[in-house]
Amino acid sequence: MSDEFVPDSYVPISVTINHTGENAIECLNVNRRLLLALKEKGHRIYAAWSDAGRIRYTDEVTVDYEQGEVSFRSFGRGPCTIIAETMVNAYPVTTNWSSDLNGGRGGVQPGAAGELGRIHWNASEGQRTVQGHFRNTDDSHPFYFNSEEYALWDNEDPAVQTPAYERYIGETYSLYGVSEAAALQLSAEALQHCGFPVLIRRSDTLPAELENVPAFQLVHNVIIGRSKHRSLATFVLPPFWRRAAESYPALFSGFYDQNENVFSTVGPEMLKVLGQLFNEQDTGVVGIIWNGGGSIGSRTLQQSIYANLDDLFMKAKSVYGVREDGIVAAGGSRGGFASLLAAANPNQDCYRIRYAVCHNVPFLLGTPLLTMLNSSHSILDQALCEDTGYKDAWRKTWRNEQGQSGMELFLETVLGTSDLAEIDALRSPSSEAVMRRIAANGTEVLQNHGTHDPFTASWLTYRWVDRARSLGIRVRHEIGYRFGHNNCVPPFESAKRCLESILKDEPLMMNGNFHYVRASSDPADWSRAEQLEVKRQPVFLEAPKVVIRGLANDYILYGVPGMEYRLVLEAAQQDDDKERLVLMEGRLQQISGMRSDFSYAAIYRKLDELRGELYRYRLYYRLPGDDEWTVDLPYTPQPDHPDPTLKIMKEQPNPLQPDWLQMTLQHFIGWGLSEI
Repeated sequence: MSDEFVPDSYVPISVTINHTGENAIECLNVNRRLLLALKEKGHRIYAAWSDAGRIRYTDEVTVDYEQGEVSFRSFGRGPCTIIAETMVNAYPVTTNWSSDLNGGRGGVQPGAAGELGRIHWNASEGQRTVQGHFRNTDDSHPFYFNSEEYALWDNEDPAVQTPAYERYIGETYSLYGVSEAAALQLSAEALQHCGFPVLIRRSDTLPAELENVPAFQLVHNVIIGRSKHRSLATFVLPPFWRRAAESYPALFSGFYDQNENVFSTVGPEMLKVLGQLFNEQDTGVVGIIWNGGGSIGSRTLQQSIYANLDDLFMKAKSVYGVREDGIVAAGGSRGGFASLLAAANPNQDCYRIRYAVCHNVPFLLGTPLLTMLNSSHSILDQALCEDTGYKDAWRKTWRNEQGQSGMELFLETVLGTSDLAEIDALRSPSSEAVMRRIAANGTEVLQNHGTHDPFTASWLTYRWVDRARSLGIRVRHEIGYRFGHNNCVPPFESAKRCLESILKDEPLMMNGNFHYVRASSDPADWSRAEQLEVKRQPVFLEAPKVVIRGLANDYILYGVPGMEYRLVLEAAQQDDDKERLVLMEGRLQQISGMRSDFSYAAIYRKLDELRGELYRYRLYYRLPGDDEWTVDLPYTPQPDHPDPTLKIMKEQPNPLQPDWLQMTLQHFIGWGLSEI
């Protein structure tokens, strides 16, 4: 699709091609069911093409309804496609933001289409671009956002500069406008996958207008909630959706900014799965995309989400025919929080999450965070600054006017309290209260995570899974070795299997532990995975790639109970008198409450006794029953950095600058060692 070829408000029902000569006969395929539906309704079909930058149309087309083909004589050279008179988008794509309010600082206005950034489709590079201008780029300015220029918080004091608990950026508006090319690309991808286009509808479109349409329809940017704290959702209706039909299963996913969710991060993959299910099962599934209570500042952990979820699913059930016990929730990272907390809703009386598909959930909130704000998890500092709204919140010595540290303010902002005991017991997704509610509601869970995740540590997910199983929650545990904060199994593919089990009324195996490794040693092909059968828990180390002198880091070794180990740092220079430090040594113990074939050991320490700048990790370990020690593990996690080195720096660079992440991460993969 060309960036420039936008046939007014029409949405192509065929691929867009470039015709090369005048008076040539072009023949384009169109979904047969779509064509027959248009014929039944008496809706006219046209060819559209670009002529010197102008869009032209002709109804002189020949339609073969049996073969699903539309032929026409082309005019000129350039892009052309097939459209139908009723297959149109409601442009502009709304944001619910008006730039005219608050003296030009902008504000929330339902149905408006102002923007603080833009999502576009770059056809020449074949990718989406997402750009915003709401962050403050002045390094001397203390605040993270351009809150003086923009009224980012609805109905708040103009002096407000930062997020706070239940006060987040983008609660009921989207930061990003959407170009028409980006909107059409979403439809083009769905058309490619399943033969049906995607139409964008206003949030107030009446259900009667949505019935029996041969296309996916996005009822977009619907405001959810009835109290002060509200959110945004988009309902994705399947082709030929009908109010009188039997209730529809639903695929739910909560993430960040709503337009970014729908047109970039969530929508394309969700529509692919919904389209495949429609063609394979000959039945529709409703999609629900949610902003989790805010674009920025929220981690979908605030208490108001529960009432919002009640309202969301009540609307899904009463207006769009969603089956209350046929819902699959899927998401990664913050989206994993959304899935788990939707399943754990204490007010749940109108819906039940049947399956929760969760990827790379950072279960560090609460006490674990005390030892994780360091370069072993180098991206967390940036999260602290963004969610609190202060550029210096990452600094250990920083305090706000109330005397709170960056960590305390972060927890207060996302959870409503910095009391670690309360978070551990009641508010964290790994808290006893939340997990018992998931068990009581009967949700089955898929937990997928990558080792060497710079946001968190693997032991937290192992602990969550084993505790969940002890509470009676059925859990499938998938571990992607060296995948970091990435998916070794696409989450929406897993969600598809869950939906198939609902549609077929067949049980799904939601138990067991499964191990995945990279399918190729080619650095350019690092993200492709394959399942590996293992006889025992593989050995791996999660550790920093760079440390700051005087600051402590965590080092975590994983293996089996009874494994003896010695982790050594050895100076990287080649000489006979190498500086050497034993970081940790001992024998892994059986851990109460966790699976019998897994263990780990962790230390949290400084490296002030080392004088040099570059060291090498050396691991010596002996498995139970072995006579010989094994020296070193064969892999480091980052595809382009094979040497297991550790660099010691005098001062930490600013984590908001790209240099720091380039030093510590690659593809959102952290550091350490791995057996597989």
